[in-house]
Amino acid sequence: MAYHNTETTWLIDTDGTILNETEDCTLLNQIIRRNDVATLNRYLAKFPDHALATGEVYYYDPFWIAASLGSTEHAQLDTALFLLDSQPPLGEVRAWDRDHCETALLAAAASLEYLSSKWEYPHHNRHGWARDCVARGEELMNLLLDRGASACDAIVRAHTQHDGGDDATGNGLPPQPLGTVLGRAVSRGSYELVRRLLDEGADVHARKQFFCNGSGAGFGGWEIFACDVSALHLGSFYWNAEGIRALLDHRRSASNDHDHERENEHDGADLFTCRDSTGRPPLHWASAGPGPHDEYLLPDDTIVPHIVSTFQLLVAGNPCTINDLDHQGATPLYYAVGSHAACGSRHSDLAIRFLCAHGADARLPDVHGHTVLHVLALRSIDGEPIAPALLDLLVDHGADVIHADIDGNTALHLMARHLVRLGADVRARNAQGNTPLHGATGGEIRPRQTHEGETEDVTLADKIRAHDEMIAAILEGEARGDRRSGLMEQQNLTGGVYEKAAC
Repeated sequence: MAYHNTETTWLIDTDGTILNETEDCTLLNQIIRRNDVATLNRYLAKFPDHALATGEVYYYDPFWIAASLGSTEHAQLDTALFLLDSQPPLGEVRAWDRDHCETALLAAAASLEYLSSKWEYPHHNRHGWARDCVARGEELMNLLLDRGASACDAIVRAHTQHDGGDDATGNGLPPQPLGTVLGRAVSRGSYELVRRLLDEGADVHARKQFFCNGSGAGFGGWEIFACDVSALHLGSFYWNAEGIRALLDHRRSASNDHDHERENEHDGADLFTCRDSTGRPPLHWASAGPGPHDEYLLPDDTIVPHIVSTFQLLVAGNPCTINDLDHQGATPLYYAVGSHAACGSRHSDLAIRFLCAHGADARLPDVHGHTVLHVLALRSIDGEPIAPALLDLLVDHGADVIHADIDGNTALHLMARHLVRLGADVRARNAQGNTPLHGATGGEIRPRQTHEGETEDVTLADKIRAHDEMIAAILEGEARGDRRSGLMEQQNLTGGVYEKAAC
C-alpha cells in the first residue's frame, strides 16, 4: 500500500497542539501504535484520501504497524478490529511487509514467543499480565485466521549474519525460515490454537532457524543459533505441554493423504528423535529450559505441572532419548544440570530428578571429557552453593568423582567441597601438574546469581572465607588418606607450590 501527499495534513490534539503529518505517515503510525481508535477515527474522517491506496506494503503500512510494532504486539485488539471492520478495510490481512518479511499473523504470533522480552511488564502482577497478554494474543491470531490469514506464513530471507551466504543449511538447499507462525505460537499457545494452525495447513515437520540472545541457561546462557529446529523443539524449550500434546495428537491422527505423504517423505522420522543442526533432539531443549526470565512469568502453582508434563510426554514418546548424545557428546541430563548450576531455573532440579528416575546415566562424558560434575563446577561459578543432596543423587546415578577430562582435570580441580567426602583424590594432577590446591590458590570469587534472578555482591570477607574453606576441604581430604603426601609442598610443572592468595 502507498500513501498520498501529506504536505497539508495536520490534526489538532485534544490540548490544542497542532500535529503535523510527515511523508512517511509518522503521525498516522503513532496513532496506531498507541491503540488510539478515537484519534484514528478523527484522522481518517478529516483526511479520507490520505489514508490508504493500493500499492506495495512498506514498513509504515498502517495495518502492519497495528499487527507488529504496536497494537497486536501488545495484544491490543481495538485498532486491529477498527482497521479490519472499516469499509473498505484499511489494510490487507495477508499483506507482507517488504522490509521485515512478516505478515500480521506472524507478528501476532511473535507476541507469544517474545513475551519475556517486554521489560515494561508489571513485576508486582507479572503472572496476571502474562496470562492477559497470551489470551489477547490468541484472540487476535484467531481473528486474523477468521479473516483469511495463512497458518503457513514464514519469514524467509536470502541469508542471515550467521550463514555467510544464500545457503543457510550448508547443503545446497534454500535457507530455512527465520520464523513460522506455528514455531512462534507453540511457545505459549493453547492446545486449541496450535491444533487450529495444524488443521489449517501448518507443517508439523517444518524446520526453521532459531536465534536467541542470552536465553536458555542450560545451553550456556549465551547466543543460541541452530538450524533444523522443529515445532516440537520449541514447544519443549518453553515447557508448553498443551502445545506439545496438540503436535502429537495431530501427528497420530494422520487423517488424510497429505499427512501420510509427509510421514513417507520423512521416512517415518520420529518427532521425538528429530535433531537440530547441533544434534539435539527435543528432550535436550526441554532440559535446557527457556531461562529465568521466561520462568519468572509462570505462576508457582503451574510451573511444576508445565515441567513435569513436558518431560513425561517426551520420555513416554521415546524413552531411548534419555541418554541421547548431541554433537558435543552432551546428554539431556548434562543440560539440566547446567541450567540448575547457572541458576537458569528455580525448578531445574525437577528435570534432574525426573531424568535420573527414568534412567539418565550420569557417567557419560562429553567430547571434552566433562561429566555432569564438571558441568556443576564450571556453571556454578556465578551461582548459589551446590546442594550436597544433588551431588549425592548424581553419584547414585553413576557420576564418577575421580573422572578426569581430556586435560586431566577432575571435578575436584573445579570444586572441592562435598566431593572430598565422597572419596575424590585431592592429590590428582592435571596436564600442567596442578593439584586442586594450586587451583584454589588462583581462584576468584565473583558476584553470584541467585535462583530468584538477583545478583549478590561479594565482599572481601566473603573472598577470604571462601578461600580458607576451600583449602580446608582439600587438606581434610588429604588427611583422610593412608599417609601424608606433602600436598602443601608439591610443585606443578613450572615449579610452583601453594601460596595463600592475597585476597
